[in-house]
Amino acid sequence: MAAQTKVAVIYYSATGTTYQLAQAVCEAAGDAGAEVRLRKVRELAPDEAIRSNSGWHAHQLETQDVPEA
Repeated sequence: MAAQTKVAVIYYSATGTTYQLAQAVCEAAGDAGAEVRLRKVRELAPDEAIRSNSGWHAHQLETQDVPEA
């Protein structure tokens, strides 16, 4: 029996564009039979910078449950 392919998709996205691409990669890998894990890198920008950009802040809230790598 062959071992299942495992794929980790690790991304950084400030406003969500790269996040959408990462989700597409996860979907394609899953459709191909891989075991997939989606992880984001830790945000290094200060909170005040994130809050100053509505798109950045909204994306941070939207992806708060995505585990960090």
